[in-house]
This record gives sequence, C-alpha cells and structure tokens, in this order.
Amino acid sequence: MAHKLVLPKVYTCICTIYLGVLLKSLILGANLKISTRKSWQDQV
Repeated sequence: MAHKLVLPKVYTCICTIYLGVLLKSLILGANLKISTRKSWQDQV
C-alpha cells in the first residue's frame, strides 16, 4: 500500500518539474525570437 501511495507523488513531482522547465524554455525561446526580430528590424 505504501508503494502505491508514494509512486503517484513521485510522478506528479517529476511532471511538475518537467512542465516548469518546458514553460521556462518556451518563454525564453519566445523572448529570444522577439529580441532577434527587433534587432533585425533595427539593422534594416
């Protein structure tokens, strides 16, 4: 019984960390795209 209770907690922990990293990378990627577009427009 104890193992059945522990496993879901571990999975949710991993899922939350994974989602957080994904969100951070997505936000960083979007910011990079926006900044590169702005700098490119400034050069032209």
